[in-house]
This record gives sequence, structure tokens and C-alpha cells, in this order.
Amino acid sequence: MMKTWLSGIVICALACALISAALGEGAKKTVASAGALVMLLVVLSPLRSVRGEDISLATDAYSTDASAYSELAEEISAELLSDYVEEQAALYGYECDVEVSRDSSGNVFISARANISPGKAEGLHALICRLTGLSRDNVSVMN
Repeated sequence: MMKTWLSGIVICALACALISAALGEGAKKTVASAGALVMLLVVLSPLRSVRGEDISLATDAYSTDASAYSELAEEISAELLSDYVEEQAALYGYECDVEVSRDSSGNVFISARANISPGKAEGLHALICRLTGLSRDNVSVMN
């Protein structure tokens, strides 16, 4: 189909050039106008075969791809946030395992597990809140 379309464009351009060369100066404007119209029809001719169903199927596929990419981005974002919090906590002397989750509303929650005393757990809790900007209700630290 692409080959036929490109051939039509080339043939139309050659025909316009030959006719324009064969005619005198006065007729060139008329030939140029007619040639431009014919060229436009040739260029747009593939649109005749487009059906509404094809467009609908393409947009449905795009919508499905977009939601899959969105879920993947959320997973990657959660993993990066988890790694960041673990690395920053280690710089402050806290060894912990961090899990990031989201509820159905999209709110982010962090759960950290560490082998530390209750006093140090409060310090880790405050550190995670400061690093992530999350409220105290969205962060939990467990021994």
C-alpha cells in the first residue's frame, strides 16, 4: 500500500512537471493550480480506506498500553523510594528493610522493619517522615 501511494505521488509530480514544461508561460499558473489539487488528492488518498473501527481499536490499544505503563512506573517509583530510604537510613546507622505501598486512593505508605530498640524506632520513624515528606500516619516502624 505504501509503495502504491508513493508511486502515485511521484507520477503526479512528474506529470505536472511535463505538462508545465510543454505549455507556455500563461498556462503554467493553471497547470500549477490543477497540479496542486491533484497532488493533494493523491497525498490524502490513503484516508479513504480508514474506518472508524480502526481508529477506535487503535485508541483502545493506546489506553491499555498507557495504563500498563502507569502501573510499571508506580512499581519502579516504589522500588526507588524504598532503596532511597534504606540507603539514607543506613547513613544514620539504621539497618532496615523498607516496603512502599499505595492504597486505592493513591496514598503512599511506608513500612520499615528493623532490629532496634523502641527509642531508636522513634528516631527512624522521624527520619523516614523527614526524608519522604509523608505524615506520621503514613509511616510505620516495626521491630
